[in-house]
Amino acid sequence: MAHVGRLRQHQEKKHDAWSVIGSSSLISAGLLVFMAVWSCIDRGNLRWNVLLTSTAVRDLVVDSCAVVIGMVAAIYLMAAYQPLTVILTFVASMLMVRIETAVYDGTMGAFLPTLRGLGVTAIVFLGTGALFQYASIPLSAAQPSGKGPMHRNKHIGLASLALLAVAVQTLVGISAQDHSGDISRVITNARAESDRWLAGAKKSNTLAEAVAEYKERHGIPPPPNFDKWYEYATSVDSPIIDTFGQIQADLLPFWGVRPASLRQRTIHLLERPNLSVGGLIIQNGQVTIAPLIHGTHRWMMEVMQNMVEPFAQWLPDMQIAFNLDDECRVSVPFDKMEAHYTDGTASRSRLAARTDVQGFSPSYEPPWPRHYLEDTEESQKLWGQNSPWFEVWSKSPIFYNWISSTCSPSAPANNLHWWNRKATCQSCAAPHMTDGVVSSWTMSGDLCHQPDLAYQHGFLYAPSAFAATHELVPIFSQSRMHNFADILYPSPWNFGDKVVYDEGQGISWKDKLNSLYWRGRASDGYATNGAWQVFLRARLVHLAASIRDSLRPIALLSYIASERRDDDRDCRQQQATFYGSPTAEPAPSQDFTEHWHHRHLVDLDGAAFSGRFLPFLASRSLPYRAALFRTWWEERVHAWRHFVPLDVRLRELGSILGYLGGTASGNTDAERIASEGRAWAEKAMRKEDMSVYMFRLLLEWGRLLDDRREEIGFVMPQGQ
Repeated sequence: MAHVGRLRQHQEKKHDAWSVIGSSSLISAGLLVFMAVWSCIDRGNLRWNVLLTSTAVRDLVVDSCAVVIGMVAAIYLMAAYQPLTVILTFVASMLMVRIETAVYDGTMGAFLPTLRGLGVTAIVFLGTGALFQYASIPLSAAQPSGKGPMHRNKHIGLASLALLAVAVQTLVGISAQDHSGDISRVITNARAESDRWLAGAKKSNTLAEAVAEYKERHGIPPPPNFDKWYEYATSVDSPIIDTFGQIQADLLPFWGVRPASLRQRTIHLLERPNLSVGGLIIQNGQVTIAPLIHGTHRWMMEVMQNMVEPFAQWLPDMQIAFNLDDECRVSVPFDKMEAHYTDGTASRSRLAARTDVQGFSPSYEPPWPRHYLEDTEESQKLWGQNSPWFEVWSKSPIFYNWISSTCSPSAPANNLHWWNRKATCQSCAAPHMTDGVVSSWTMSGDLCHQPDLAYQHGFLYAPSAFAATHELVPIFSQSRMHNFADILYPSPWNFGDKVVYDEGQGISWKDKLNSLYWRGRASDGYATNGAWQVFLRARLVHLAASIRDSLRPIALLSYIASERRDDDRDCRQQQATFYGSPTAEPAPSQDFTEHWHHRHLVDLDGAAFSGRFLPFLASRSLPYRAALFRTWWEERVHAWRHFVPLDVRLRELGSILGYLGGTASGNTDAERIASEGRAWAEKAMRKEDMSVYMFRLLLEWGRLLDDRREEIGFVMPQGQ
């Protein structure tokens, strides 16, 4: 740049200057083309670079034009100003916008926390002023001050460059805004909303009231054998009788698919075990496990068999396909899903209009096939059978193919492509944030208004395993992201006691350390080409290290154990980042009970949901949850009453910890949330509650599978 500046300032070498600039640009373009072609060899990069959306193409054109204008303006100005003057003008303009933003939103202290920050700012402005003074002196005798078109236009060019800098920094400034906020006010509002939900969760005290409440809420009669479900729920003292909105929301689009098609799609899944699905077969009140299941995952079906058997006698015959992968599987495009909702609503309306209803049909036509259930040579061939509905996108970015397609055409996910993979879009988080913290946990999981998260989560950026479909197929999954249509069910991980809280090893709140603790593996995505740097778990550990000293007396303890992956280079980089050397050993392993010594516990997404949350909830510690994956219990466990919600960008973690762990009123709120979360876990998150949920889910699902489902419902026995 300095060489180009010298050439531009000597008019007799004007041709040489443009020749140097042109040659440099051509060489750079050639290198970029070579790198682009080379990177496209990788299948994931080919999808990313070639199969661009219209939004991405638009952004590329606009951004490229802006870069070209900026470069031309800067080079043009070098004939009148020193290169350093041009650079500092650009930097000073961006810095001024950032300072004005900080003053406006009250975060000046966070922007300039030390004298060093003030010094750097002063140097930039002093340097800019001094260089402008120097620039007022004629650069050569051939270019006297105040004469010639260059002198007349240089101020216009400099102003244009400054405006470009202002525009750039305004966008960056918007994404960098942060607010400490009034957390106590958010807590108060969340408790009021939770109170309203809890008041409606168990309004009914009799079967007749429960039936009437069901009709009032959903517009249709309950499914057959609803009385058996009610008897079971009340026998285990379920705190929730009337509010099962999660089930209704999950199943509504399936009302728009014919029962025979649902049965056929289920068989399609179970006949293809390489799709990583497992099956439960319910026939004549007996529960068996489909034989075509990988041995490493059979335990999941054994746990589900144990969950379902106590109430299987009240279920119609059915076959159920369970997702054996961690990742969710069903992503239906927006227009197709809208059609399912429309058809489903119409089907339910026809049922609501009936004055008489009947019980489950004794049989289906055609009947459930059983050929694949026999352990024969023919059934073993099914292991090699593929599905035309599913595509494998493991290790590839999935946001613009599997997320944005499920959103409304007007949603930011379809109109804004966030290119900066190491910066967040604060305006994208605004719909679910108040005073800088999450105020709507439900909306925080909706990716349609958060396109920047395409690069902030391992599952979205580089999933370890991902085989999904755009068709509405009936797959039951332990968790899913908001934009997927898998049917949620209680996880065998929790029902099977894979991770538990032992009351005998518990510690009271006052005896716990005032520290935030997380320890785990970097299992939230496939680490290749540096992708791990933006994964949620790696970002938490990095953030904890950066804010540790500013949060005294709170201690932050975060460790990450890297797993051996196919890409050894990324493994070595992770070792060096988290342990100081590519050959360093991770911190010694510790028993899971170490968590109970700390007041503040962080629960993060892994490849899917984390199975730790329910033990955390029962532990007398305060769980913090940063997650996009949602589970069956989302509607009954409430943010700011039972746990502390975190936006997955994690920007607010420091301010929340500073309040809940560093102030007297915050500590009171923290202890109360931990106490209420524990009490609610003992009451509403037991194995019995999982069974109650599963029983009701399968009754509803059994009606959907019935060819006469628009005539089926619960009939109240006479005399009740």
